[in-house]
Amino acid sequence: MRNMIKGIVRKVKDYFQYKFMTGHICIGNLTLFGRNAMHWGGHLYTKKYGYICFRLPFTDDGRWFPLYLYFSPNATPWAATFMLGRKAHRDDWVKARIRYSCFGHNFDVHGWNREYEMENYAILRGINNMVAPSKWTYQNYAKEHGYNKEP
Repeated sequence: MRNMIKGIVRKVKDYFQYKFMTGHICIGNLTLFGRNAMHWGGHLYTKKYGYICFRLPFTDDGRWFPLYLYFSPNATPWAATFMLGRKAHRDDWVKARIRYSCFGHNFDVHGWNREYEMENYAILRGINNMVAPSKWTYQNYAKEHGYNKEP
């Protein structure tokens, strides 16, 4: 009898530890992700901001993952126009502000931009490559030490 109770307790524990909420749940425009690569994250789609992506304050396998919040037209940090949280690097915050000033919230990532006369995707790639973390530190160092001569 005792072994049977231990077996049941072990199965319940294994279920909650390894199988409970390993996928996602959609409720209207809200999608909640469980114990998968999103680590208890979620996103909500709105017409004004696009996808509002966030991480819920739960542990996954005994580890805490940093909380974050960002607004993105395609639910990726690559095109985010607002970022908040420890997941975001300083360069990502800078890129998000530049993207917001160029496009605003919830723009069509693959649409045509009349102001710049090119596709939004090409502009995004330019912004993301312009403020690359590997270049950013060097550019600041070069500017501070006088290596970049401005005409």
